[in-house]
Amino acid sequence: MKEKMFLRGGLFDKSFMQTKVKTDELSRGEKVFGYALGPGFVMVYVSMVTSLREMFYLSARPIDSLFGTGTYMGIQTSSSIIGILFGFIMNYIIERTVSKAGRFRPYVLIGTLLMAFTGIAMFCSPFADGTKGQLIWLYFTNIIYIGFATTMFSLRGQVVSVSTRNVKDRNFLTTMRSAVDSMIPGIFVALVVQGWLYYAFLVNDMTGNIWRLFVAIPAVIAVGASFLEYFYTRERITESNLIILEGKTSASIPVFQQLKNIITNKYYIMSVIVGMGGLFFSYLQGANSRTYFCQYILGANDKNGIAMLYLIIAMQPMAIGAILIPALTKKFSARKIMMASSFVVLIGVGVCMINPTNFGFACGGGLLFSLGIFAVTNMYGVFSQQAGDDIEYRYNFRPEGTMANGIVGAIYTAVMSPFSALYETVLYNRGFDPYVAVQPDVVNNWILFAYYGGYAVMAIVVLVVCIFFDYEKREKEIREALEIRQAKVETK
Repeated sequence: MKEKMFLRGGLFDKSFMQTKVKTDELSRGEKVFGYALGPGFVMVYVSMVTSLREMFYLSARPIDSLFGTGTYMGIQTSSSIIGILFGFIMNYIIERTVSKAGRFRPYVLIGTLLMAFTGIAMFCSPFADGTKGQLIWLYFTNIIYIGFATTMFSLRGQVVSVSTRNVKDRNFLTTMRSAVDSMIPGIFVALVVQGWLYYAFLVNDMTGNIWRLFVAIPAVIAVGASFLEYFYTRERITESNLIILEGKTSASIPVFQQLKNIITNKYYIMSVIVGMGGLFFSYLQGANSRTYFCQYILGANDKNGIAMLYLIIAMQPMAIGAILIPALTKKFSARKIMMASSFVVLIGVGVCMINPTNFGFACGGGLLFSLGIFAVTNMYGVFSQQAGDDIEYRYNFRPEGTMANGIVGAIYTAVMSPFSALYETVLYNRGFDPYVAVQPDVVNNWILFAYYGGYAVMAIVVLVVCIFFDYEKREKEIREALEIRQAKVETK
């Protein structure tokens, strides 16, 4: 039976849709356009939507008040479930994708464009508040954005994984993309949105018009930036593996065999553990724990400038890490960088907990944990990349985009999905009221736990995994063996 192929002979095989990167080694164009400017402007939009969406549904359009407690969690959970199911479909498609543009880049572009349109739609219901039509619209637009668009968009991490066999270059790309993904939108969203726009415009805008404007403008920019990212990235490992497999795909390996190979690989299992820790970290903190921390714990408002001062003192040192870490990857192993950073994060959180509501301790401890948190939360993707190298070395296929990897991902995402709206749900269940200036102690205690606890939990998970993740001892042996394997095929 002929193997089903996707994208072969279609739009992404056309010459005008091919990468502008022609070098075998990492090029300057990739660094600047493919991993800095392009993804930077896309992430400004993504971060804007993520931040404003939660605040919009909690404040401007409090959907739990309009439709009953648990509505936000219902939207989150249903979107996540659809995302899991669609993830299976995408793994089936990717595993059987043969395209000159690669296995992942075409879908990343499609996902980004879909996010640009549906992101705006989530803020623009044509139906009146509290009506069944509005509720259906909220579910529909959120499911499309979260369940479908972001599922394809998230494949951009796999593009880094198959960009090159040079481990140092790949580690550099990983940290550089993470730096851009966190620093550009982080500075913009944290300082401009959370530190200024929220208090100056958004907190008092119940019409939603200003919220929509601040989503629409970045969306237009993101469309252009998505093409910049697409044309200045390249899947070198995908290209070489297609040569080795003689045009076939990893689908020729039975799913059961793939599954057996990856779940018995200790590096793969540890990368999954860290991935679960990353999900829990994001769910525990929500999108706006920092905003509410400043507002209700430190007493920030639109007049005293406390939020802006805290963000400048305590959080912007994260930008130092975003600049410093990519440079350090050229001299130190990713494992050592993450271990040291985990210790710094835990020390910083410890300082904050001496007096968690005090502005001085909040800034002092925040200064420390923000210096370390970049590596902790942005470099753990290196674990899955190195696990992929080891699996390719042992079994002649990479787990990225395979059905087996999709099954494992779906299982641990399903396990974690009940926590997807943990922060927001507990917030409301403890009596959070967006219309009052002072929250009950139980609400403030939850905000503190979610904000500081998220950093601590993630640092501990990464630190423990680093102790046992000894791949780097075999890194040179594996890289040389894969290069020899490819060279033999190319000379036939």
